[in-house]
Amino acid sequence: HVAWERARSAEEAIRALREEGIPTVALETVQGAQPVQRFPFPRPCAVLLGNERHGVGPDLIALCAGVVRIDCRGVKNSLNVGVAFGICAHEVARQWDSALEDPGAMAPAAIDPPETQHLAGQPL
Repeated sequence: HVAWERARSAEEAIRALREEGIPTVALETVQGAQPVQRFPFPRPCAVLLGNERHGVGPDLIALCAGVVRIDCRGVKNSLNVGVAFGICAHEVARQWDSALEDPGAMAPAAIDPPETQHLAGQPL
């Protein structure tokens, strides 16, 4: 059973989560985004995905505590949003499961905004 609630906008949801101490991490193919496997996902956190055509806008990326990407090989630089979420969610779960073996490895949500926020919205 997953608890959920509806917000009027993504911006409102990100701000509400931040007030609760839960950072939001954007999954987007922008310059400066870290590979999903190298980003230390805090526990708890929220992951923000955009629509398949326009992705996550620079205004929302600027509100996020971090930006991650899934590296693709070949001509395409992006994946179906459902597939992308599955890959990212798997990585989050893998990291959190690993932290159960070493409780000190996963600190509570305490990440700083990326230094590359000014690049938000620029494709790789």
